[in-house]
Amino acid sequence: MSKVLSFAVVGCGARGRTYMRIARQLGHRITAIADPSAVAIGAMREIAGEDAPEIFETGERLLARERLADVALISTQDAQHFSHASAALRCGYDVLLEKPAAQSSEQVEELARIAREQGRKLILCFVLRYTPFYRALKKALDDGKIGDVVSMQASEGVGPWHNAHSYVRGKWAKTAETTPMIIAKCSHDTDILAWFAESRAVSVTSH
Repeated sequence: MSKVLSFAVVGCGARGRTYMRIARQLGHRITAIADPSAVAIGAMREIAGEDAPEIFETGERLLARERLADVALISTQDAQHFSHASAALRCGYDVLLEKPAAQSSEQVEELARIAREQGRKLILCFVLRYTPFYRALKKALDDGKIGDVVSMQASEGVGPWHNAHSYVRGKWAKTAETTPMIIAKCSHDTDILAWFAESRAVSVTSH
């Protein structure tokens, strides 16, 4: 195995726990965790196992300390991504950042600038690229089995339970408090299409 990495986890909800279960299976360590929820902290402590990570009530408190790990996983709510990720980069962490990166293109560009300035890695959790189905499709495209790509049409149906749970009465119900669906959900789709086409989008609209 390659180098064993240590992780500081800011946001111990479902996404953060999923990524850290995978990290632990690969032999990596959890050295610090932050979340205002005692339940979430308890669940992450179980995943950390014998590591006994240092615990913080907020990401701000964790990131106010000197660097406590190799990598900071930022898996907080959308509106917190920019402040937490920028603080982690300036603190010297490489950053694994849950999507969306931020709430505006200006904030995204600022994160990229800070990462370059600090000489740190900034990686977004666009997990579809790593699924067997999409990797097989990408290989077929790269091998020319499908032919020249002229256009692509993709349709993703958000399940009724997910729509109601997240976008009607859940944490993404109000755009003023979080990001709209085109950023919160469709960022996966725009990323995978750009990856297939090996080309950046010129413009993106939502109707």
